[in-house]
Amino acid sequence: MSEALNSMVEEYISVGPTAGSAHPMDSSRVLMALLSLARDGQTPEYEIDDLEGIVSSRVLRRILSALQFRDEATLSHARRVSCMATGMASRLGWEGRMLRVLEVAALLHDVGKIGVPDHILMKPAKLSPDESDFMSAQHDVGIQLLQACRIDPAVIQIISEMYSHAEGDSSTGRISGQGAKILAVADAFDSLSNDQAYRRGLSRMEVLNILTSKTGRRFDRNIVLALGRWLDSDGGFLFDPELDLRTTAVNAVVDWETVRQASTMGHIVSYLYLIETLYDGFYIVDSDLKFAVWNRGSENLFGLGSGEALQEIWSRRLARFVDEAGREIPEKEYPLYKVMETGRPHSATFNLIREDNSRESVEILSLPLLDHDGSLQGAAEIFRNLAGVKRNPGRYRELQWAATRDPLTGVANRGSLQAKLNELHAAWAERTDAPPLSVVFLDIDHFKAINDNYDHSTGDRVLIDLVQLLQDELYSGELLGRYGGEEFVILCPETNIEQAVERAERLRRSVMGMRVTNQPTLHVTASFGVAQIRQGDTPECLMKRADQALYEAKRAGRNKTCHIGGPGSAAEPAETLVPACDPFVYDSSFISCDASDVIVTKLSGFVNDNAGRVLAVEEKKVRIRIGRSRLLAGWGKTSLKQPVQLELELAAAVKGMGKRDVSRRREIRVSVRPVGQPKDENQFQQRAGQVVELLRSYCLAE
Repeated sequence: MSEALNSMVEEYISVGPTAGSAHPMDSSRVLMALLSLARDGQTPEYEIDDLEGIVSSRVLRRILSALQFRDEATLSHARRVSCMATGMASRLGWEGRMLRVLEVAALLHDVGKIGVPDHILMKPAKLSPDESDFMSAQHDVGIQLLQACRIDPAVIQIISEMYSHAEGDSSTGRISGQGAKILAVADAFDSLSNDQAYRRGLSRMEVLNILTSKTGRRFDRNIVLALGRWLDSDGGFLFDPELDLRTTAVNAVVDWETVRQASTMGHIVSYLYLIETLYDGFYIVDSDLKFAVWNRGSENLFGLGSGEALQEIWSRRLARFVDEAGREIPEKEYPLYKVMETGRPHSATFNLIREDNSRESVEILSLPLLDHDGSLQGAAEIFRNLAGVKRNPGRYRELQWAATRDPLTGVANRGSLQAKLNELHAAWAERTDAPPLSVVFLDIDHFKAINDNYDHSTGDRVLIDLVQLLQDELYSGELLGRYGGEEFVILCPETNIEQAVERAERLRRSVMGMRVTNQPTLHVTASFGVAQIRQGDTPECLMKRADQALYEAKRAGRNKTCHIGGPGSAAEPAETLVPACDPFVYDSSFISCDASDVIVTKLSGFVNDNAGRVLAVEEKKVRIRIGRSRLLAGWGKTSLKQPVQLELELAAAVKGMGKRDVSRRREIRVSVRPVGQPKDENQFQQRAGQVVELLRSYCLAE
């Protein structure tokens, strides 16, 4: 732990009186005390050298003092977690300011416990569902407190992500996502290792085994492994009982000012909890109408994240409110405007217009925040949705997880994977100097034969074991997702084609050595396709090229890695180079479930339905043109005016795939070329991909 932060944990330094510091009982006075924290959180220039502007030293001391006053064990836990988190992060390459951000996040991650009553905090048994919901709400309250204290947004993001359990979502390459994973592992390890009111602490090996068994959904496997390595080399001091004794002994004498400030902060947290549980949204603005607090309910209500809102100034354009007649509410009739004009509380009921133009009846209460002299220092605005019941945030997070995860393996599902790729692509497209982005496709070889020759439970076991192996091997910035069936995709931010191919080859060799649980004689291999983003690419183009490279790996005999590199390059096996292919040729293949005579009928329907015509028919080969040519040479904007020529080859019956009727399964090979001049290769690749997908649907492709 850094010297500056270490000194704050080990000593109390009294802070002078602040506005609103009298024993807070009424709403306005409590919220005024919260706004005072925001002012104290404005870091003076002379403090930046010590804490690099992440947090005001005065505010940090006040929070740590309140934690110590509330429960000494909580502060000791925060200190140990901070040591573990920074130790792991250093081994993972963190340094400088971001390492300090993680250290502060670890120290403050349990700040919401300041308002937890003893009968819950020290309960000698498992928490009830209601008590668990209470603790979840306290985490949100802690985030609001940190917002008001002007803590660096990166700190708040790390803590918020940790408690939201968005472990897959945080595998985005963003440093805060990895920080949340590190903090989650450190917090869980320390909680399980130390005695609690309801159980004894577990041994180091027992805890590591538990964390390892929970990797995939709750914890990052690579970070759990990094923790084990750090504990072996540098973490022995954590188990020194003198560490906690020294921390608490220094803080044995507590002066009255410290007690008063800790009590005030306890009132603040308790009041914020009431708002969090009773109302649907809440924010505070200062006298300049700049947002100081923006809770999770406001995020849901207005569709604006706290990171964005806290940089903004209040405006009526924040949301669209209308009266019962549908008339838009003028600014002068809005409650917050009246509060700032009169210094008195106001309330109103308006209809909030959502993005889909639906209406929700919302009650708005605006409260003035006054100092001891009666001067207006800001306002708080509280919202209650009159149309529905307040959502259960814990249940919402569970449903959100289920909607974005593959239920069998726990990795991202196809929809979540596509959303993340779109996000990475958008970030890449915004910058002229953006780092490379690569995609790896992998497909288990002969997976259908595994299901046929063993059973589907064995096939499921292969998928689960494969995912665990891949998670062990991947870097923390990469995202693994199940694309469908036995096909998986890995998104590799800041990775060029050479690095991605090297990574894919390492994974391929690891899969060859994989042993399937309870099936010692079953050997599994996989084929890999790799592609790097090009200028002008859409996410679909990038995925298509990686899929094409995977097809080449399959066609080359399986258990191989092929890649498509820079513009105009072909799919290349990792071991050897092949001549470059024409970027205006799109090759693909698929398995049709229909017999040969039925396929001919399906092709006839495909031609007739898509403005096509048959150009030539040879033995087992057909040439087709789809679309209409323009008077000019170039392609048009619609698919109808983007003509292509397809050459189809009906290959031999597919054998060795289990119990299905072999005579009804044929491989169809397709080669697509443009007719006329597409704008560029990306336009052609998109059009060709659409035509092949359409053809697959007509032929009932697997």
